[in-house]
Amino acid sequence: MSVESAAVAAPSAAAVRNCFSHGTAGVTGAALRRLLGMGAYGTVHEACLADGCSYAVKFQRYRSERERARILGEVSTQRVLWEQHAVGPRYVGSWQCAEQRVVAIVTELWAGGSLDECEYVPPRVVDRLEAQVRSMHRAGYLHNDMFPRNVLVRRDGYGHIDDATITDFGLASKMPVQGDDDEWALARARRAIEQITARDPDDATRYYSPCMVAGLISLAGNVTTRQLEDEATGALFARNPWLLDFVLVQSLRILGQ
Repeated sequence: MSVESAAVAAPSAAAVRNCFSHGTAGVTGAALRRLLGMGAYGTVHEACLADGCSYAVKFQRYRSERERARILGEVSTQRVLWEQHAVGPRYVGSWQCAEQRVVAIVTELWAGGSLDECEYVPPRVVDRLEAQVRSMHRAGYLHNDMFPRNVLVRRDGYGHIDDATITDFGLASKMPVQGDDDEWALARARRAIEQITARDPDDATRYYSPCMVAGLISLAGNVTTRQLEDEATGALFARNPWLLDFVLVQSLRILGQ
């Protein structure tokens, strides 16, 4: 989503300020700093609390009780994955602002930002990401949105990636069991494949996410790009939905060869 269209759905600057003030009332030194990012329904800001400016606050606006429940589900998932499985940025807390119709989630700040498309990641850091994906799956969750934008990184003094973690659990779901709605699983797999293999809107001759395509091809059994659209490929990922969470990890391994 573009910044312009995201801004329509995201909470206003005034709503963010008021919600932050509500949640940090009485906290010495609490302050919002720079905008870190903007998504479909929210914004992420660097923030200071009593012990320093090492926090990120995600403000998400809801327009219905259904949307509020979805956001609270994300909060619960993020908290469980961090506190019980050490997956994701350190969870600090959350609160709701009924007047602004906003939910705020506070986590540890990862100052390196998000992973760039096709950026080199050292093998040891890829191993860490893979371990987090596996921990998430053992906990019974699928991420369902494992793209570079949803990986936070730390960098060394030369700008090279030194560590990484998974973020944004807004589309996470419980791991399905065999026999669950097979048609829905197939439709989800096809959507994921289409998202990865979409063409760049500015250049129809290239994929929007070329490095992700490499990982998808590998996990599908080294098929051709044309075969990615076959029903058999969709069925493979529908039967094994956890594989889609590994496409990025596989892509990073291929890129690092």
